[in-house]
Amino acid sequence: MLVCLCLCLCLCLCLCLCLCLCLCLCLCLCLCLCLCLCLCLCLCLCLCLCLCLCLCLCLCLCLCLCLCLCLCLCLCLCLCLCLCLCLA
Repeated sequence: MLVCLCLCLCLCLCLCLCLCLCLCLCLCLCLCLCLCLCLCLCLCLCLCLCLCLCLCLCLCLCLCLCLCLCLCLCLCLCLCLCLCLCLA
């Protein structure tokens, strides 16, 4: 009976397809350009009620901290170099 103890060093190339569910906390800095169309009803010179429809174009820079749970399916190709010590 032969018993072996091996130490291996492997180099792997993997292709993975992952499905992730993430919970993120984001801090965003936005610069917006808006075009608004307003319809106002004024009761006097000082009291107006307005309904506005706006179209905005925003450029945002966000810093996010995410916690993700992922399910991955991977296909790997590995090249291993092993050093074995065998005892009879």
